[in-house]
Amino acid sequence: MVSERVTLKDVAERVGVHPSTVSRVLNPATRAMVSPEVVEKVTKTARELGYRPNPLARSLKTRSSGIVGIFVPDLANPMFPEIVRGAESILVEAGYTPVLANTRNDRDRKLMLVDHLRQRQIDGIIIITALRNDPVMETCRENGIPVVVSDRGIGESDLPGLVIDDDHGMRAMVSHLRALGHRELALISGPQHLSTSASRHRAAVEALSEQGIELLPDRNACCADFSIEAGRKACRFLIENAGNITGTLTTNDQYAIGAIAELYAMGRSCPKDMSITGYNGIRHTQWLRPPITTIELPKREMGMKMAKIMLDRLTDPKKEIERAIIQPTLVVRHSTARVF
Repeated sequence: MVSERVTLKDVAERVGVHPSTVSRVLNPATRAMVSPEVVEKVTKTARELGYRPNPLARSLKTRSSGIVGIFVPDLANPMFPEIVRGAESILVEAGYTPVLANTRNDRDRKLMLVDHLRQRQIDGIIIITALRNDPVMETCRENGIPVVVSDRGIGESDLPGLVIDDDHGMRAMVSHLRALGHRELALISGPQHLSTSASRHRAAVEALSEQGIELLPDRNACCADFSIEAGRKACRFLIENAGNITGTLTTNDQYAIGAIAELYAMGRSCPKDMSITGYNGIRHTQWLRPPITTIELPKREMGMKMAKIMLDRLTDPKKEIERAIIQPTLVVRHSTARVF
């Protein structure tokens, strides 16, 4: 025997409110319109009665799917899972369903994904690490899809999201190496068509310049992707072309891991022959040999903050755009040492 479906009216009668009030409570975008006491009663009663919303009916009525997309450039990169987990925790608690998409930072793929999600009345998209001059932003704007972005430099965007203070991070790292006596420094950075890589490359060059160090072409290795292998190739290039480098900054922990591996493969060691630094603070850098000195980002908190900004946009689209500044932290370990 099939039990009858519990309706909004059933929940409303049990609580003693109008069905429209129940509807507002169970819709994350309108929940704030109802007093906390009523919200608690309605959600508790809905749970006790086993109420399950009809997504199709809600979508047709409100033109809201209750779905938020999360665009990640590379699911294999250990930087991103913690950010995604943070965003998921906030979205699910608010009644939204996160949909994860691996974009590979490919323009056509992202546009295709946006089109598919738009047809399903996606409520908004969180984009982690955007391309510079990303056409997805304009597409979302044209279609009225709220977007929250991360890793856009200060002044580079009028979209809500996170700004990582890479100037602070790189300045802290360069100052650390200079305090250890390093002057012969090199840089391994990422693809310059990505906002993150461009921001960190610029910040590193400026931080070195402030210390009176010019980054020469043969000490400036730009990688085509964010892989460990790219870090290995960049390290070999630097050693073969740049002479007596005592320290190398990288803009990604993957590069640091690769650079250390290549250093050992060439019969050298870290930090005895070269100090190497990372950036992002992915979890397993602390367990490597040597543990890597890095710039750590609060990744889970970043995801949570992006989700909260998205919820604010969905609740009040006219609300002033929020761009939260994320302050990275220098974590000193054993991959950097004093020059003797």
